[in-house]
Amino acid sequence: RPDTDFDGWVWLVMEAIIAPVPTSEVCKYWPVFKPFVDRVLNERGGQRTTKDLLSALMWGDATLWSVAEERIVAAAVTEVYEMDERVCRITCLSGDGMNRWIHGIKSIEQWAKEQGCTAITLSGRKGWQRVLQDYDLSQVTLRKEL
Repeated sequence: RPDTDFDGWVWLVMEAIIAPVPTSEVCKYWPVFKPFVDRVLNERGGQRTTKDLLSALMWGDATLWSVAEERIVAAAVTEVYEMDERVCRITCLSGDGMNRWIHGIKSIEQWAKEQGCTAITLSGRKGWQRVLQDYDLSQVTLRKEL
C-alpha cells in the first residue's frame, strides 16, 4: 500500500498545482473529481465502476491526484501493485487544458519512485502515446462488443 501521509507532496508545475488528495478528504471532494474520473470510465465501457474506484480511494488502495489552477482542471488516479516488480498504474487521467499540466506527470513519476516502484503504466486511448513520448507501448487491448 502506498504512503498516504501526503505532507509536502505538492508540486507547482507552470500554472498548475499537482498534489495527491489525502485519503481522509476523498469523499469530501469527490463531487469535484467525479466528472473527470467518469470521462475515463465511460470511455472504457464498464471495465470498472465509479463505486469500485471510490472504494479503492477511500481504503487507501488508490491515490487521487488533483491538478488545480484557479480551480480543479484535471484529476488522476494511481494504484501501486506488485507482480514481478512494484509498479504504479495511472488508472485515470483526465482534464481540461492538458498542454498546461501534462508535463506534471513527472511529479507522479517521482512519487511512484519514492514508493519503491520500478515502472509506471497508463492504459488509455492510442493518442496518449503521442502525448507521452517517453513512454513505451507495451501492450494493446482489443475489445469487441457482443
